[in-house]
Amino acid sequence: MSSFIFVLLLTVILFGLGWQVVVRLDPEKFLNTGERLLLSFGVGSYAIYIGVSSVGYFRYDATSMWCVVAVLSVLAAPGWLKIPWLKIRNSISLEISAARTDKWNCVLWLSILSVSLTSLVQGLAPPNDYDSLLYHLSQPQYELEAGRLGIPWDRNVVNMFIPKLAGNFTRLSLASVGPGAAQVMMGTFGLIAAAAAGAIGYRIKKSRKVVLLTLLLFLSIRVVIWQMATVEVDVALAAYSTLCILCYLVWRKSQNAKYCFILGLLLGECILVKLYGFPVAAALGVVMLFDLLKRRIQFLPSATTAATAVLAASPHFIYTYILTGNPLFPAANQFFNPDKPTFFSYSVVSGLAEKHSFGTGRGLYDLLSGPWHIFVSPMQYFDGMIFGSPAILVFCPLIILSAKYTKLLAPLLIFILSYYFFWFYVGSQQVRFLTPVFPALSLIATLGAVIVWEHAKSNYVHKKILIGLFATLILNQALFVVIYSLIRIPPAVGLVNEASYHEKTPTMDGAYYRTCTFIRTNLRDDGAYYSAVHPHSFYCPQKQVTYIYFSDEARWWLETNSPPKMSIDEFIRRAESKNFRYFFFKHSVQNRRNKTARSIKTSYDTSGLRFGQFFVPAMNKLEPVISGPYTSVYDGPSFISELKKLQNIE
Repeated sequence: MSSFIFVLLLTVILFGLGWQVVVRLDPEKFLNTGERLLLSFGVGSYAIYIGVSSVGYFRYDATSMWCVVAVLSVLAAPGWLKIPWLKIRNSISLEISAARTDKWNCVLWLSILSVSLTSLVQGLAPPNDYDSLLYHLSQPQYELEAGRLGIPWDRNVVNMFIPKLAGNFTRLSLASVGPGAAQVMMGTFGLIAAAAAGAIGYRIKKSRKVVLLTLLLFLSIRVVIWQMATVEVDVALAAYSTLCILCYLVWRKSQNAKYCFILGLLLGECILVKLYGFPVAAALGVVMLFDLLKRRIQFLPSATTAATAVLAASPHFIYTYILTGNPLFPAANQFFNPDKPTFFSYSVVSGLAEKHSFGTGRGLYDLLSGPWHIFVSPMQYFDGMIFGSPAILVFCPLIILSAKYTKLLAPLLIFILSYYFFWFYVGSQQVRFLTPVFPALSLIATLGAVIVWEHAKSNYVHKKILIGLFATLILNQALFVVIYSLIRIPPAVGLVNEASYHEKTPTMDGAYYRTCTFIRTNLRDDGAYYSAVHPHSFYCPQKQVTYIYFSDEARWWLETNSPPKMSIDEFIRRAESKNFRYFFFKHSVQNRRNKTARSIKTSYDTSGLRFGQFFVPAMNKLEPVISGPYTSVYDGPSFISELKKLQNIE
């Protein structure tokens, strides 16, 4: 319950902070109250980014973060007084009345509330997703243990340099309440993304059912259900990108150039969520270019939008430049640091597919057939079944049956196609990186379904066929909602303990909960241990670990592709000096990249690790003090003693 109260408090703070800015830039009231609240959430988010970063670099703990919350609450108070709460209450009452008098409105609202609530409650389950265990949660946990924000250099994970806007929501929630609050907070971004798509839909077609169907379709997408209960940031990026589209459409229609400041800030926030915010900005830039050529918008406000976005994102650029000499790190390192390692090296001419394991290729045919393979063969070519049922694939193309809606949706269509082009050719073809366009796709698919229903409802046979198609797609998608609820709600509400949950719930190579928890429980506050297990799980102690490389070697990967060398004798000397209490190794791995997504478990070859050829004989001589499905923990003094025997060191 404390997690939900904290998230509600934070959301209200954002409304209050942002409202003061939005109402001043919208004096003509082109925005309705709901749109003002949505944009206020986006604008207010920047205060979280600045507040957590400014304070956290000096002190990061529960006390300092609650001080941030207190200060932001005071700053938000004037906005709370100006928000028309009575009008909002009346609007809610109107929706309840509409649901009571229209059974389909009632069904849609109950479905939306059920999906939303179950997704948020799932956020209270123990963290179990790979990216959160690797860096989204483990880095903030490291910082919490260290007492200030920073980079655990020895992890050799470039993802820890991702911009910190969404990450600062995680940091604030983690330190103030715990990981459950952090995950529920990310779920709130899913609701904002859905509501923003609904607001756009209402501007295009003043239909309550279109809005509700759009919300339901987006919230039921498989990856959205999954990520709303994690601290992964793709859904957050979808929220900001959809707010950008909403703001731009209002600016475009009203010709009020003041919106360029809101839009610029939102675009900057897209970049501050993750570097895939750049394709979002570029895609919207294509839309703006079309409108500039047709004189729908003016050049000066457009340039102001770009300048505001760069200014908003500049703290991150400055931070990464100071640390690495590259403001865009880890991207484009070959340009800023030509004598240092390149982390993302792609060439359209040579074929990006050769550089990455996702996608069918990078040719024109692959570009055109990509949407088909994303839905039909996602396990074979991409990063899994991201959408679930192919409702978006089926209904989006049907928008061309209506010239009216095709014209009205032209900015969205250009945005989606431009983003898809950038996604296809510039970065990794992981389908979840398309999440920023999922809300817009949900709206277009909804309108496509409405159009085909209008064509078919007068014909009995066509109507029955279409109802059968709708029922099949709905049932298919509902299964994902139910399955994730059955997996994550029991541990979220305490019906299943954490250990059992992690033992039975699959994640990439596991969360290492049993072994990491053993180390955390038994390691003294001044103790140390050695780990060669990737990823370094959130559940393991973060600050006390020597992760493959010692602190004086930890930044080697920024400077060279050649790992530092060390003799085994020197390693043993250092291990004794640090008095490692435990040694932590991986013994098995799993792979699900196959047509059936079945887990295939294989043995892990430790000999390929640094000092692995020396570790393996010692591991064969000793019994682990504890083992999990994928990892084992060895007693530190015994392991060091065995290494010394094998090396004939007295």
